[in-house]
Amino acid sequence: MVNFAEQYHRYMADLKYNRLKVVLAEQLNVTEITVSRWTSNKRQPHLEQLFAIANAINVSPRELINDPQSLQNNI
Repeated sequence: MVNFAEQYHRYMADLKYNRLKVVLAEQLNVTEITVSRWTSNKRQPHLEQLFAIANAINVSPRELINDPQSLQNNI
């Protein structure tokens, strides 16, 4: 017999409770796998995609490319 804790963990593993990749993928019209590859540095977005990502999360494309420390040093 499977106990409640095991059932709960199986259920949570199947759920997409962290929807960040899902929502971003939907907004950018790409797959979740593509977003995952970008965030794990396995692939880099094309320039057009970079601008779309920046727009979707309301930041400057420069913030996605440059190190935050270097941005502060240029102010």
